Amino acid sequence: QTFHKVSRSFKQLLKNKNDDVSTANRKKLENNSNQSPSGNGEVDVIHENIAKKIISRGPAWAIWRISHKFRHSDYKTIKWMREIYFNLFTGSQGYESLHNDLLVGMFDIEIESISFNFVEFLIGLELRSKQLNLNGFIINIVPRREGSSRFEYGYDSIIDNSKKEWRIENLIIPLARLHPCCKGIQILPNRESASIYINCKHIFPRGYSLANPVEMNRADFYKEANNPKKITGLRATKASREYIDKYISEKNIRKKIVTITLRLYEYDKIRNSNLLEWKKFINYLKERDFHPIVIPDTEKAWGKEFEEFKEYLFTDICWNMQLRLALSEAAYMNLGVQNGPLTMMFFAPNCNVLQMNSPCDSKELVKKAKNYEKVHHCKEGVQFGYLHKHQRMSFKPDSCEIIKAEFEAHEKRIATKTPI
Repeated sequence: QTFHKVSRSFKQLLKNKNDDVSTANRKKLENNSNQSPSGNGEVDVIHENIAKKIISRGPAWAIWRISHKFRHSDYKTIKWMREIYFNLFTGSQGYESLHNDLLVGMFDIEIESISFNFVEFLIGLELRSKQLNLNGFIINIVPRREGSSRFEYGYDSIIDNSKKEWRIENLIIPLARLHPCCKGIQILPNRESASIYINCKHIFPRGYSLANPVEMNRADFYKEANNPKKITGLRATKASREYIDKYISEKNIRKKIVTITLRLYEYDKIRNSNLLEWKKFINYLKERDFHPIVIPDTEKAWGKEFEEFKEYLFTDICWNMQLRLALSEAAYMNLGVQNGPLTMMFFAPNCNVLQMNSPCDSKELVKKAKNYEKVHHCKEGVQFGYLHKHQRMSFKPDSCEIIKAEFEAHEKRIATKTPI
């Protein structure tokens, strides 16, 4: 019976397989061939870069990378091969009747980044649960396997294990609680504990298993999240709003609040805030009778770098996601450069947001314009489809005069905002 089941699955995959190399792709390959002396076009450059990485990181990294690409590649041929492989050689024991009315999310620390990008995972769960007409979703946080040989570089290399554990408790879980469709979240004691959920009727990401721990496909996500009306998004809790209202009252704040989130991080430093220019902008806000509140980068919240902002600092709030979102909803406008907290606000429809320097010329984030378009389904300089009218990306640098101009232009958009 098992053999016939696998056989039928294999035949179905063969039947559904599309030809990966279309006529258009062949033409592209021919064009690339004509543009290169070696006849291989951009392939030469790609091979050279791969060779450099193998030399600098070693053969063990190369083996790990091939395995990683096999598990996460979006190429049709590899996806087809992967489905066949995992249908043939993997399985799980679970309860198919468990949580039939809920989408079961598997947030696997082995492959997912423990950062504010978790918000995208939440919205991905929301969109998928709506497609399936379910009553919401639950989330299982799947720990890394002991002695995992994952190679960490870039973002992961500067966050040690103790900070990752801290972020799960103080970032990931609190963010999940901010989504009204989230019915529960738990940290599994070990990877094997995930096996009982694998055969649930509705699982996210699609195709997830312990042997095949796929991450959410960001390109598919941005393609689906192309309209703000589709997204419920994050909402501050009633209690957190009451606490913030009390804070505003006790501090006798009668002016409109403008929050500024400053980024001063070791990863992708090109994205960091221009502190001198934001200090000038704060003076402008005071002249216009606004009440500025500065929220420092969490990693350097107690550092001397923010001494010049001490009059406006609200340091404690950067440790509490519920209060942070509540303050963002209460504020007249929330500003900053491209950073995690503003990503959260973009998926919170009650927040007025203006993000500067987005995206900046970051090699870590966007290596080529065509990759940007492939992932985000829009060209650079175009607003994301899921943004509301009162949420804006500025593609200009964070210099005081430019921030002022963008701020004043965004005020006009906010003036015509309709309640959500």
